[in-house]
Amino acid sequence: MGTEKKKQPILLTIGMIFKNESRCLERCLKSLEPLRRAIPCELVMADTGSGDGSRETAARYADVLFDFPWTDDFSAARNAVMDRASGRWFLTVDADECLDPDITELTGFLLSKAAETEKGCTLVQRNYETYSMNGEYSDFMAMRLLRMSTGLRYAGVIHEAWPFTSGTQNIVFLTKTILHHDGYVNLNEKEGEAKRERNLALIRKNIAGEPENLKYLLQYLESGTGEKDYTEVLRRAVRLVEKKCELWEYLGPSVFRYAVQEARTQRLKEFEKWVTQAREWFPDSFLTQVDVEYIALTHSWEKRDYAACIRGGERYLKALEDYRAGRGDLTGLLFASFYYGTPPCEQSLKIYLADSHVKERNPKRAAQLLESVDCRYLDPETVENFMRVLWKVHADGETDAAPALMHFYEEAKKPLPDKVSAEKRMRAFYGTALKLFMYQEDEKAAEEGRSSHALFLPLGESCEVGLAALVMETGSLAEMERLLTLVQRWDRFPAEALAHAIKRGIAFPVPEKPLKPEEMDSLVIRLTADREVFPLLLGRVKEMNFSGNWQELIWNRKFLSLAVRTYNWKRDETPGASSLDAVGGKMGLARLYAIVEETFLCHYYAQEVLCGEGLLVLPAFDRFGRHYVQAFGALEKGNPAGFVQELKKGLHICPELTPMVEYLIKNTPQLTREPEAAAAELAALAEQVKRLLAMYPADDPAVAAIKKRGLPEGGRINRTIKYLQSAVKKMSNHPFTALFSFQKVKAIKSIIL
Repeated sequence: MGTEKKKQPILLTIGMIFKNESRCLERCLKSLEPLRRAIPCELVMADTGSGDGSRETAARYADVLFDFPWTDDFSAARNAVMDRASGRWFLTVDADECLDPDITELTGFLLSKAAETEKGCTLVQRNYETYSMNGEYSDFMAMRLLRMSTGLRYAGVIHEAWPFTSGTQNIVFLTKTILHHDGYVNLNEKEGEAKRERNLALIRKNIAGEPENLKYLLQYLESGTGEKDYTEVLRRAVRLVEKKCELWEYLGPSVFRYAVQEARTQRLKEFEKWVTQAREWFPDSFLTQVDVEYIALTHSWEKRDYAACIRGGERYLKALEDYRAGRGDLTGLLFASFYYGTPPCEQSLKIYLADSHVKERNPKRAAQLLESVDCRYLDPETVENFMRVLWKVHADGETDAAPALMHFYEEAKKPLPDKVSAEKRMRAFYGTALKLFMYQEDEKAAEEGRSSHALFLPLGESCEVGLAALVMETGSLAEMERLLTLVQRWDRFPAEALAHAIKRGIAFPVPEKPLKPEEMDSLVIRLTADREVFPLLLGRVKEMNFSGNWQELIWNRKFLSLAVRTYNWKRDETPGASSLDAVGGKMGLARLYAIVEETFLCHYYAQEVLCGEGLLVLPAFDRFGRHYVQAFGALEKGNPAGFVQELKKGLHICPELTPMVEYLIKNTPQLTREPEAAAAELAALAEQVKRLLAMYPADDPAVAAIKKRGLPEGGRINRTIKYLQSAVKKMSNHPFTALFSFQKVKAIKSIIL
């Protein structure tokens, strides 16, 4: 049921056409209720063929509801609604729009004396890129309000409009009355393509009939991006503006905005020319001052022409200030919407501009710009750009970066426009802060208080990066330990600050601050990248007694596990300069790992799990660890063969540890024979093989095979001796050709020849 009509004459008719708009129709109609209560209104609606329940929704709100068969003519449908209007003024609203709650400007105009003489009004149509209606959008000054006594009717089968023959005279621009629109969000490919092709077909038909109609060409520029003939149509439109064809003074700013945008994207040779023409011919148009300047600024920034960036950027910001205050020439926005006048674009431009001011040695202005950034509109990439420019301001040393930093931190974490956006901003902030914490720090900068970490000191104990900066600054181990106990998110705490604390003598993990295993995993990886911390931690592991201290045991086990997996076991060490000197070199690291692994497994698992089939329930790396511990146990019992056997079992589970196992087999003393004894044994065996071979004809295929094949690469003396012993034994009792495997034949060749 519609809103109850007032007894006084209808001041405003709200007219709508709709078809299958169940997604958004009721939202739109509800948004009109405050306006209908504020002034004498009626709502006239035409259904052009709904089948999804939209008509039933409309019936609950409309004062007049009728069916209008669709004829592929938007003007015909809208004029049918106007024919049923009884108000003095007519307002057109679409179903995928909703009226902003602030209607004071609109009602104020309709109730003013100006409403008796003016012909029409524009409202702001704000086109969003998401259904949530936050983030990116573009503004368009839409002619939506008409005094009925003008007698004007809609014209145009598409992009229908009231034909004002006298330009913009007697038109009022309502800049604070907003229709929020989400009709082009998330159209699936089929729907979007169908709508695009429908529009383009109608526009092409119009152009074919009037090839020099600048209005039709502009409609094509708006809808035909990416079409094969887009650039050709664009150049034709520019030529018409240059010839000053009909309506050139109104449509020219829009044409040049599209021209500059396309020239930038496609790297057309006319880019500089068209930017200059836009500035010279339409200097007062917001499309020039905002959109063209934004495009030109990003181009200049990439060319490192920072002075040009500054000139264009300051013009842009002044133009946005005037636009929002209702100052200046709004005519151009009747024919095209802003592309780059949105809050997200504004914040991005401020960061570009701030960077340019730093490059031009004006960090004070850069800091002012950063402090004025509206953090609600920053995406992760823009947050990173913000922080990098702020770091440059700090590094310059002439300007205090703290106000801009605190402004960002306090505003960015607010759940605006929603909690998810805030979380993304803060993740980007911490991720960039971790990169910048010690970035390019030099001795001179540190002496002047400009060390990179000092940028974050103003944050204090409010967050992990601030705590890390305080850790770097304090000289008290007790205070350092206290600060570490305040850390809530170790993934946000710079590893450099933790490494600094460990080097100063802090025992880590801090007893009062237990760590989760997943936190340890990340910290271990980050810490071992420090070449100074790695040997220091190794030395501490060797000295520790893990009984009863689970934190230290698990921490050091994770550290050693990473060390043995990532260490370059094949490289040669220089005694006295190796990072493993603290534990006795590579062999010391291998044995220390076995000790810690045995302690961990015995305390962490029941004994029955560590035996037989019970091992199968363990994680892969723990199963490897069990075989590794048993290997060293076999070695201590004088069983080198068992040592090798257990290591090989472990490799079947964790082949990535092959370099360490190969090193152990090659360098474990119990597996190495005296060279002289081995040589003597080989010589004796070789003589035996030669005598046995002499028993066979020289042209015997097996003998030829032995002489043809060589010893495999990597063959070792012990293995060769074993093969020869087998050869001597078997050749004495069995036919030669039936005994030897291909591998054994290869292994003997270099000995018997």
